[in-house]
Amino acid sequence: MNKRINDIRAKIRKAQLDLNHVEYASLTKAEAIKRLDDWVDHQANYYNAEGAVASFLRIDSGGHSDGLTVFSSDDGLETELAPLLCFLMGDMVRASMIRAFDMFDFSDSVKKTERKRMMAEMKRAINTMEKREETMITQAEADGIHIDRRHNADPAVVLDWQP
Repeated sequence: MNKRINDIRAKIRKAQLDLNHVEYASLTKAEAIKRLDDWVDHQANYYNAEGAVASFLRIDSGGHSDGLTVFSSDDGLETELAPLLCFLMGDMVRASMIRAFDMFDFSDSVKKTERKRMMAEMKRAINTMEKREETMITQAEADGIHIDRRHNADPAVVLDWQP
C-alpha cells in the first residue's frame, strides 16, 4: 500500500510542478514581440508631439521646446523618456529590444491562448490523482493502517466536498 501511495504522490508532485511551470512560463517570442510593438506604439502615441511643436510657436518660448527637454534633479523624480524615444525612433527601440529577446530561451514558453486550457486540463488530472490517493488512504484506514495526508492535499478532495 505504501508503494502505491508513494507512486501516486510522486505523480501528483510532478503534475503540480508542471502546472506551476505552465502558469508562470514566459510568452512565446512572437507574443513578446507583439506586446513590445503594442508598447512602443502606445508610448509613441502618448508623447505630446503637438504640445512640443506648439511650444516653438509661442512668442515667449525662446526657440526651444519643453517637450524635448529632459529635466534632471536630485529630488528623486523620474523623467519618463520612453514616449519621446518611441516617438522619435520607435523602429530603433523595437529592433534593439528584439535583439535583446535573443538572449532568452523560448523553448519552454507557453502560448497565452493555450495557457488556460492547459492549466484546466492539468488541474483536472491532479484532482483525479488526488481522489485516487484519498481512496487509497481511506482504504488503508479501514484496514487499520494510518497514512498521513500530504500537507498540500486539496481539502475539497479530502472532505469529498462538491461545490
